[in-house]
Amino acid sequence: MATAFTKAQVNASKAGREKNYDPTKKPGRGQLIVRQVRMDFDAIATTSGTALGVSDTYQAIDISEGETIISAWVNIITAATAASDIDLGFTGGDVDALIDGLDANVATKGTKAARGALLPLYMAENDTVDVLESTGAQTLAGCVADVGLLIFRPQAMK
Repeated sequence: MATAFTKAQVNASKAGREKNYDPTKKPGRGQLIVRQVRMDFDAIATTSGTALGVSDTYQAIDISEGETIISAWVNIITAATAASDIDLGFTGGDVDALIDGLDANVATKGTKAARGALLPLYMAENDTVDVLESTGAQTLAGCVADVGLLIFRPQAMK
């Protein structure tokens, strides 16, 4: 049975804390924001006390209503120990809206995937971008990956 790992469980591992790089913190202006999280899947399993399994989902990054995702990426830092693919999207909607089928057990670190077919993507409601272990008979054991988004937040209108 697949497990849905919550944002709190992901953040409980030291490597899983979401970072928000906001170079334009002046109110009233449109902003470009980079949100990034490092996900150590073994640490997530240890911290949550739940074994990793095929089709598990991991909440990665919060997205707010009114924001637009410009670009998305996954950077494999440490390859998974067995065959597995990563999708990036929305569990309640299109699970591979941003990235579809990135090989998580590549032989060399630094493998990246970027720019899904649906980008830019306007968010009509608050949601989380989720990582889904999509295929293979194995899990994301041993995998460490950086997941990131480039987001446009429009200026507040008066």
